Amino acid sequence: SDTEEGEKVTVPNVNQPTTKPALDVDLDAYRPDVRDGTWHVSAVDLDLIATGCNILGTGGGGPTYYELLKGLQTLETYGKDSIRVVSPKSLKDDATISLGSWYGSPSVINERIGSGTEIIAAINAVNKIRGIKTIDGLLADEMYLNPNALCSFSLLTMLL
Repeated sequence: SDTEEGEKVTVPNVNQPTTKPALDVDLDAYRPDVRDGTWHVSAVDLDLIATGCNILGTGGGGPTYYELLKGLQTLETYGKDSIRVVSPKSLKDDATISLGSWYGSPSVINERIGSGTEIIAAINAVNKIRGIKTIDGLLADEMYLNPNALCSFSLLTMLL
C-alpha cells in the first residue's frame, strides 16, 4: 500500500461525560480546597455549584451549563488556582470590586450563541467611564440563580 496509517490515538470513554467532574467523587469524603481563608475553586466545586443552582433556581435565569463550561475552560487555561473565593473581610477598605452578571430574558442566551465577552465588555465600559484602571475582585451576583451564580467564576481572570 502507498499510504501508511497514522499513529493510533485513544478516544476518551464516550460513556464518561467530560463536563461532570463530580460524577465519580465520594461526596461524603470530598472537601473543598480552602487555604489561608481562600477557597480555590475546583472543577468538582463548579460542577456541584451548577447542580445546586439548577435545583435551587428551578430553571429561573436559564441553564448553568454554558457558564459551567466557561468555568471549566478557565481552570484548564489558567490553572487550578485561577478561580478563588475570598471573604469580603479580607479585602482592603479601598478595594475596587466590580459586579458582572446576565440581565434580561435567558431565552436570548439559548437562542443566540454569545461571544463570551459580553459581561467583560460591560464591566470595561463602566470602568472606563468611571476612570477605573484595575479592579481587585468581582462580586458574584445571585448565587442562588442560574447562570449568574457561575458567570463570575470565569470572568475575573479575563479582566485582570
